[in-house]
Amino acid sequence: MISDPGPTSVIDSMATYTGASGNQPFQLVYAECCGPPATLVVDLPLSSPIPELSTWGMMAVGFGAIGFLAYRRGRPAKTLVLSA
Repeated sequence: MISDPGPTSVIDSMATYTGASGNQPFQLVYAECCGPPATLVVDLPLSSPIPELSTWGMMAVGFGAIGFLAYRRGRPAKTLVLSA
């Protein structure tokens, strides 16, 4: 039996999530109202997945195109001036 079924005051807490991407601090603000205590489950997927193969392919094609354009652009011819 709940002794005080009314709303609770706002609870503000700081926490740190430790996962694959490192430590990530976050602020949690919550309140309960009119029922049994709530269960809070926090699941933060803060990991950096490995890019798909097609992403690597597009990146390689893009870098290749940039390299080809730089190659085709060429450099201006240098002139050699000799004075006597």
